[in-house]
Amino acid sequence: MVSLMRLLRYGVGIVVVGMALLVAFQEKLVYVPVLPGDTKSYERTPAHLGLTYEDVWLRSSDGVNLHAWFIKLLPDCRGHIRSPFLV
Repeated sequence: MVSLMRLLRYGVGIVVVGMALLVAFQEKLVYVPVLPGDTKSYERTPAHLGLTYEDVWLRSSDGVNLHAWFIKLLPDCRGHIRSPFLV
């Protein structure tokens, strides 16, 4: 019984240390592509591609604020337009 409790404590300790290491090194474990000369701050916007956009902030159901870009299909379009790609 004693060895089972000792084994359980070691197992929990290994899991806790492993999770702490994952949190500490998460930016090194996840690949985020960065172009040469760019910073990791993601300063590129749809304007770099010649698109008009609006910054939009959304609140999720758990209260987290999410940033998004609203890109219109055509900047001056009004109403419904039929896409030539839809049959």
